[in-house]
Amino acid sequence: MNNSIAIIAEGSQNLADEFGFIRIEYFQEITDQKIDEWVKHFFSKYPDIEKIIIPVRLGKDDSDYTGLRVGLHIRLTKELGKKRLIPIMFLSEQTRNEIIGNQIFNINEKTSVLLFTPGVKIIGSFDLNKETIDGFNNHITEEELKSQVLPKLLITNQREQGHQLANEWGVFRLAKFAGIELTSIKLPTDLYFKYQFSKTDLNVQPHGYTKIGLQSKGCDAMLIDDNANEGWKEVLEHILKSNINLHSSKLDILTTYEEAYAYQDYESKDIIFWI
Repeated sequence: MNNSIAIIAEGSQNLADEFGFIRIEYFQEITDQKIDEWVKHFFSKYPDIEKIIIPVRLGKDDSDYTGLRVGLHIRLTKELGKKRLIPIMFLSEQTRNEIIGNQIFNINEKTSVLLFTPGVKIIGSFDLNKETIDGFNNHITEEELKSQVLPKLLITNQREQGHQLANEWGVFRLAKFAGIELTSIKLPTDLYFKYQFSKTDLNVQPHGYTKIGLQSKGCDAMLIDDNANEGWKEVLEHILKSNINLHSSKLDILTTYEEAYAYQDYESKDIIFWI
């Protein structure tokens, strides 16, 4: 078996056996969260993958071209490291122009723009052969991803606007500022966040640590925020311990308006963060 090439398949499809490649079974992963977990899982299970073949349609009556969404998750998931830069071959009996025309006509998300970027090839199932597969080795670089792929993508925000996204960006910038590795924080899994996150390195220079106040007693703090459990709590706990009180710090959280309204002991807190 050639462990460097993988084919995503479902049901009785046997292209993987025919070519002697790794078969990655598709199990109706359609949400961004499920696709994210699945993609990370199979790259972890098969670390030698250097090329992947994906049908543009996955599952029954796939009018959304889920295979293209899988390809975007591969390209935009920073946790995959260099694996996100591997060549991607898409299988389709439609041309890329027909696919994007179909998405425009049906007002679907324009995931097919990925087909017009470097490192991607679209080919019909009946035209797939060993020579074609072996001959496509267009790995892209990080620079090509930033200059030739990301500017072409058309990914819209499909979730709650405003506050949630601002909170997520805020926690990552604060973590970087405090010198915390982003790998210790759970990143959102939707394509829009990954797309925005791929366009920036969050290059915030960590500041030198200066211990301030409350060194002689414990620091009793409170965080009031509906997204406190999305990374803010961990980051602020780190800052409290490293910059404010090395010996003892406590951070309570309130996540709803009702909790904040009912709480009666604000005066006992040394610091209150209201985000």
